[in-house]
Amino acid sequence: MAEALLKQAGQQARPLSTEAGRQWAAEHAEVHHKIAELKARRARLAARQVGEIELTAIDAEVEGLRRWFKVRGFVDDHGGVWYFDRYAGDRVVRWIEHYCVHKKGEWRGKPFKLDRWQRKIVRQLFGWKDADGVRRFTEVWIEIARKNGKSTLAAAIALYLFCGDREPAAEVYSVAGSRDQAALVFADAKAMVRLKPALDDEIDVTKFLMAHGLTDSKFECLGTKNQHGLNPSGAVGDEVHEWKKRDQYEAITSADGVRRQPLFLFITTAGHDLFSLCGELHKRAKQVAAGHAYQPELYVRIYTLPAGADWKDRTLWPLANPGMAYGAPKVSALDKAFRKALGRPAEENTFKRLRLNMWTDTLSAWIRSETWDEAKADIDFSALAGADCYAGLDLALKWDLSALGLLFPPGNPVLPDHWLLGCSFWCPEDNIKAREDADGVSYRDWTERGLMKATPGNTTDFDVIEDDIKALGKHFNILGLGFDAHLAHQMIQHIEDDGVPCVEVPQTITTLAHPTVELERMIFAGELKHGGHEIMGWNVGNTVVVHNSNGEYRPHKGKSGGKIDGVIGAINALAVAMGGDQEESIDGFLANPIVVSG
Repeated sequence: MAEALLKQAGQQARPLSTEAGRQWAAEHAEVHHKIAELKARRARLAARQVGEIELTAIDAEVEGLRRWFKVRGFVDDHGGVWYFDRYAGDRVVRWIEHYCVHKKGEWRGKPFKLDRWQRKIVRQLFGWKDADGVRRFTEVWIEIARKNGKSTLAAAIALYLFCGDREPAAEVYSVAGSRDQAALVFADAKAMVRLKPALDDEIDVTKFLMAHGLTDSKFECLGTKNQHGLNPSGAVGDEVHEWKKRDQYEAITSADGVRRQPLFLFITTAGHDLFSLCGELHKRAKQVAAGHAYQPELYVRIYTLPAGADWKDRTLWPLANPGMAYGAPKVSALDKAFRKALGRPAEENTFKRLRLNMWTDTLSAWIRSETWDEAKADIDFSALAGADCYAGLDLALKWDLSALGLLFPPGNPVLPDHWLLGCSFWCPEDNIKAREDADGVSYRDWTERGLMKATPGNTTDFDVIEDDIKALGKHFNILGLGFDAHLAHQMIQHIEDDGVPCVEVPQTITTLAHPTVELERMIFAGELKHGGHEIMGWNVGNTVVVHNSNGEYRPHKGKSGGKIDGVIGAINALAVAMGGDQEESIDGFLANPIVVSG
């Protein structure tokens, strides 16, 4: 029986009709039943301890039937019946490579020839069908590192669903966490249309909508609102790790009841929050791929490194970057990003997630203690009298420290080739003992040694801090003071009245990301020196960074809740230095970028 079926399968090299699909399913059921009978018979014979020849003959027949499954398709463990229609998969490959073109650079206008890994995805998505000849997969989950051409692939598939899939009145949507993000894939598809006369002649293109009059089909770029009530035949969701809400996903995937074979493609780079929508979909995809959950309509492809693998091993990078073999991403670009990340914990997380598609924690370490210690220098701050500097203030009312960072740019009289960082700290006097018990450090020792000033009472006395800053303003030439508006308004007004320019520094990741990265860079580059202040060193050791979906990061206390106020003060000072109004300070910054210390 097996030999006859194999011969029949080998002769069939044409797409199966619906009737042929039903016949095929019936044959599969028969073969599946036959395999079960043979296994049961073998178990009975083995129990009776019959000769090895009979058992070997049964094994050979079972293996022959399994070979037939591999040639013609299979019935899964849950009774689902599937077959692979290679013609259908190849048709989509040919359509994409004929009608779709590249948008950017030297390849602009040239045919989009699918790489091997892309061709495999397309063939599988459109080739696998059920017994009725309907496409098996309705939802697609692809995770892959950046710069592998995922947006171009998504745009090509969306364009096919829009005007090549023979779907009457097709509705295809580009969705994302924002309309601007959704517009990236849509813009690639729109460029393909405009650069291909055969498509441009038939498709009307506006800013967020393409319409194909002959089939009454549309391809639309959606925002984040009013997405219910749709009748999509296809959709592309880009960079799911950036989505803040699940509305887009639910609106699209719950609206497929009318279409016979819809296809919803979600393609993203790894995220850092496993409790977000992206994290939930990632975990579901892994369960399905591992066979722990049965969802045959979900196609999963996750390009990443194996668990426990050494991310520094360059030979493993192609596992997360299948496009490396075809020049996208370029090996030189990956090497450059790797060198930037090496030894820098914050950058390391960004490289792992964006370049190797590895899920990371939101928080990561910032600067190792040995790196900070290497930036220590003997600095006589009294010799800096009259020198230009930038100040950064971080205030706390009761339990955190209040801190001031002073950043002296290159050209200073002590170490003219370096940035210098000094700092001051304050805390309420009455709860010092409670602070020591909670934080495990000796605040009394620090105050006795003059490393920190204790202000009277059980809350910080801002008048003391104000007087100290005014005194520093008379000793140094403070070009600007960066501050967090929380708690600081009255004090800042008084300091400005005393002649010190003050600049609000919003404590958002968008504002703090750049000075945080620059401060880190200058420390690693040896361009910043600090005086070895114990409390600042303690703050640096407590600091982790929190990342957003774009790879930007800012300081954070982490789960331990350790004090980081001196670091915040230094970064606020650096933010002013980087955005100062005075031409001289800007020129100095551009000539010798940025750094900090404590």
